[in-house]
Amino acid sequence: MAVWFQRLQPNDVACANKERHTSWIYGVALLIIYWLGKWAFAARPRRSRETGFRFVYVEEDGSARELSADERAYLDEEFEPTDGGRPYIKFNYNEKTPTGSIGGFLWRRHLPRKIPVKPAGEEPTASLQDT
Repeated sequence: MAVWFQRLQPNDVACANKERHTSWIYGVALLIIYWLGKWAFAARPRRSRETGFRFVYVEEDGSARELSADERAYLDEEFEPTDGGRPYIKFNYNEKTPTGSIGGFLWRRHLPRKIPVKPAGEEPTASLQDT
């Protein structure tokens, strides 16, 4: 009888299926770990703790400013998750709002260090994106 021909036992098939399933589980686990690591890297703070309100406003030209008293009161309100009037807070500086603009509220710690925070009420100056 040839060496390449062997009679398979029932346990041999079960072991082959078990190995196939465990490799699939390892693949899914690695994918989950990858996505969690990617999210943790994106969520890391870009600045050290600073004084001031926890949010800033990113202008359309890419500059950032402090919030006015009305904007602070608006962000401090309690909103229902399904309320269409709740503020949209960007997750990172480069994210665009649902309307497609770069301007919007952003966590102060997610603002890049190179972007200075201007006092509330100052008009935007030259675009930071053009430089």
